[in-house]
Amino acid sequence: MPSIAPRPSLLSLRKTLPPILNLPSTSTGNNVPKSLHKTRRTWITNTHRIDQPVRVLECAHRDKYGRGVLKGIKMRARDVKSFDKAGGVEGALLSQSPNNFTPFGKQLRADLFTRLHGLRDPSAPSTNSVFSLGMGTRR
Repeated sequence: MPSIAPRPSLLSLRKTLPPILNLPSTSTGNNVPKSLHKTRRTWITNTHRIDQPVRVLECAHRDKYGRGVLKGIKMRARDVKSFDKAGGVEGALLSQSPNNFTPFGKQLRADLFTRLHGLRDPSAPSTNSVFSLGMGTRR
C-alpha cells in the first residue's frame, strides 16, 4: 500500500515579504508578583502577515477587484494601525524617515519616489503605470 504524503498547509506555501519597518527582537525579564518571587519570561513581538493594497507601486499580485496588493508583509500589530492612519503603504513610506525602514522598505521608498516623479514629469519616459493622477496638460 503506497504511503500518502501529508498535504502542506496553505500558510506554509504562502511567500512572506520581508518587513518594511524594523521588527524589535524578543525581550526577556522577570515576572514579579506581590510575593516578589521572580520567574523568568520572554515577551515576543506581536507580528502579523498582512496584505497591504498599493496604488502607485508595481506589484505582482492583484486582489479580486484588480487592485495591486503587497502580499504577506510582516509587521507589528501597532504598525498596522499607523500604516492605515498614514494612508496605506505609500503614505507611510512618504511620511516617515528613511532611517526607520529596513533595506526592503528603503527600496520600496526609492521605487515610490521614481514612480511619483515619472507621473509628475510629462517629459519623463513612461513607466507603463496603470494608475495616473489625472494630471495632464492644461487647456
